[in-house]
Amino acid sequence: MVKRHQLKNIRLHDLRHSAATLLIEENASLKAIQERLGHSKFEVTADFYAHVTKKVSRDTADKLEKFNPKNFVPNSSPTEKSVEF
Repeated sequence: MVKRHQLKNIRLHDLRHSAATLLIEENASLKAIQERLGHSKFEVTADFYAHVTKKVSRDTADKLEKFNPKNFVPNSSPTEKSVEF
C-alpha cells in the first residue's frame, strides 16, 4: 500500500506521536490523550508526547498578550475586559 500510493514509510509508533501532537494543538486535554494512547500514567504522555510545536508556542504567547499593559482600557465599562496593574 505504501509503494502503491507513494507514501513515506512511517512507523506506526511515529503516527502515535503525530496524533498526540495534533490533539495537543487542538487543545485536547492531556488526560484525554493519555487515555486514548492507553498510558497508565499521565507523566508518560506529558513527558514523551507533549511536544511544543510552533503553533502551541504561538498560542501560549497570544494568551499572555491579554496581560500586556498596552491593552489596558482606561474607564472601560464593567462588561469590557480590562487588566489592571
